[in-house]
Amino acid sequence: MSTNFPNGLLSKGVPVDSQRTLGWWGTTYFVDYDLGNDGNNGKTPTAAFKNFQAALDVIEEDDVIYMKPRAGNPDSGHMITPTSADNWTIGTAAGSAGRGLSVIGASNVSGLGTFGGRYRVYMRGYGSGVTASNVLKINVPFVSIENIAWHQGSISASVSPIGSTGIILLQGQGSPGSGWTSIYNCNFKIATIGCVRIVDSWYDTVEKCTFDRCIGGVNAHGATSALIGTRVIDCDFMGTAANNGQDISIYSDSANDRDILIKGCIFNHPVGTYAGTLGYYVYTHGTCGCLITDCRAGDDNMEAATDYVIATGTKMTQNFDNSDNEWGTT
Repeated sequence: MSTNFPNGLLSKGVPVDSQRTLGWWGTTYFVDYDLGNDGNNGKTPTAAFKNFQAALDVIEEDDVIYMKPRAGNPDSGHMITPTSADNWTIGTAAGSAGRGLSVIGASNVSGLGTFGGRYRVYMRGYGSGVTASNVLKINVPFVSIENIAWHQGSISASVSPIGSTGIILLQGQGSPGSGWTSIYNCNFKIATIGCVRIVDSWYDTVEKCTFDRCIGGVNAHGATSALIGTRVIDCDFMGTAANNGQDISIYSDSANDRDILIKGCIFNHPVGTYAGTLGYYVYTHGTCGCLITDCRAGDDNMEAATDYVIATGTKMTQNFDNSDNEWGTT
């Protein structure tokens, strides 16, 4: 049977991310921005929705949404975009719709422009008049986002990379609020805001993601409640001096943050600045109880206070710079 989706996807699937096991108990939907129609039921590749929002409007608990790559090169503007300046939201302030949702790019090349003629699934914020700075806001727990590249869309460059916004915002401690989210094998490129903003959320994982010339990478913040158990694993942070590098790759800034793990990450970029303030590869708060291990940095001479700020209570082991010197041993 031929389908509009690569690899003959039919109507059921489970996430490829090892963090997740749900997927068979809900309904599977398909989104095909080029050939789909929002008048379809979205339940097969040949009856796919056109817009991601159409799928979000009908999801319940433990559903799966497959996103098909667009036919054209995303670098030429062929991206999946929202239907309004509100961008996208998973889950509301109440109810279970969206809990356990998996959003999967039907491609395994999220970090590349093309590979063997295949394009990545590239999702972009609204083009103008943006009313929601977050491209995707997640308000419910157990959500998985996989194999997708992200672009911030029309967001002012003056938005702080360590502020309250992010391309993906995990908003915890709500009704019910996010938590146990998995962001896996995604690509964030040339963002002037924080890419993944985690607020008052528990046990979220950002794994095998690439952050390319982004002002802010992963920003964890316990605002009104505790932020617990954030995991940043096997991620690449890259950039060039001409693009101001990556100002703050991983940032934890609150006394409410704790039990954060940063493991196997690569910091291959110069440290930039934001609004005259020196940037860092990693910044942790004094009481966070973090562990940083098995990371590499492209800097030839990693120096505390200029390249990283690691507060008392953060443990560091087996982290090396470009000259194979261990940095930040505690």
